[in-house]
Amino acid sequence: MLDGASDNALAWRYTAERGGHWRMRLDATQPAAPGSYRIEGVLERLD
Repeated sequence: MLDGASDNALAWRYTAERGGHWRMRLDATQPAAPGSYRIEGVLERLD
């Protein structure tokens, strides 16, 4: 839960690394429209 978010809001971040070569991040937030969510994913190669 992010600071300042209401108890009903969804807000989270997941980060994982695979052998130091890849990093994945998923962010989920709840926009103003009830019942809808925004999920953004980023996949990076760490060469």
